[in-house]
Amino acid sequence: MSIDPVGVRISSPLAAFSDGYASDLTRLGYAPASVRLQMKVLADLSDWLLNHGMVAADLRSSDLGRFLRDRRAAGHTRYASFKAVRPVLNYLQRLEVMPSQTEDAVLGPVDVVLDQFWRYLTVERALVAATARGYTDMVRPFLQGRLSADGLALDLEHLTAADVVSFVVARCPRQSRGAAKLTVTALRSLLRFLHLDGVIEGSLASAVPSVAGRRLVGLPKLRLDDIDWRAGETIVRGKANCIERVPLPADVGRAVAEYLRRGRPASAQGRTVFVRIKAPHRHLSSSAVSNVVADAAQRAGLGRIHAHRLRHTAAMQMLRAGASLPEIGQLLRHRRALTTAIYAKVDRDALRTVARPWPGDVA
Repeated sequence: MSIDPVGVRISSPLAAFSDGYASDLTRLGYAPASVRLQMKVLADLSDWLLNHGMVAADLRSSDLGRFLRDRRAAGHTRYASFKAVRPVLNYLQRLEVMPSQTEDAVLGPVDVVLDQFWRYLTVERALVAATARGYTDMVRPFLQGRLSADGLALDLEHLTAADVVSFVVARCPRQSRGAAKLTVTALRSLLRFLHLDGVIEGSLASAVPSVAGRRLVGLPKLRLDDIDWRAGETIVRGKANCIERVPLPADVGRAVAEYLRRGRPASAQGRTVFVRIKAPHRHLSSSAVSNVVADAAQRAGLGRIHAHRLRHTAAMQMLRAGASLPEIGQLLRHRRALTTAIYAKVDRDALRTVARPWPGDVA
């Protein structure tokens, strides 16, 4: 038996991995309380192996399914899903203590379908692994809503178009526009897969409603190397390898520098400027940036405003201050003048100044 650095007693056969696992979690940016909870899961798994007469080399992915079922049967409600043991699984697989494949026996009914769906996306549809994983994450709530009361079976045979529409209507309004679009795209793909796999009789992909789109809502990816502190400029990388240098205002530069010195976690992964607050400290997605803006707007009493509105507001203020449409288009990095002309349409006060007087008397 050993005591890991956060004070959790871990018995053989996984005691030898406790120090390394705790260090790995800390390196990934997990808070001390989260590290302690993860170490308790490792300790429970080690006790389970000991009770079943197994050593670390005997552990397979299928055993984790039995461990989780026993854990839930013992009354544990927290850290009782496959997601809860994923950090342990990843660590042991990196050390080659366990084989890297994930077997269906480890998974619940939702995870079984998602694993099959992921294989379909990566093999049949040739999607990259990260994209396929994004699809599975988006449709997981849909499948979870079809679980039986005991959580042991999925009711997909009786799936109707109304069920599909109800899910989209309930979920998408709570998401950012980008996340909502990914949700409906992933859901259509899942329904096609279920039809091809014979789970449902007809394809319900056409029943998935579309999400209204808005142009110009993408957010550029900003990395540490893209800030030129001496020149006071930022490199913005757009689509089609479009690279431009834009001024970095002094107040913005001071705020970014303060964040880098005091706010950015030391365990941040990669070279992106802004990273997640919660571990693991990976880069922020565009939807996360938009949610940060929305939360700040709510605290200011402005309602829920997303990031794309900042571009719109900046353009309107420049227009009212006398800036020309080409100048605004250059700042917003529009490629077509017609795109920038959208802002002229909504500036009613400016349009009134060019309106010709109505001929004749007022009726």
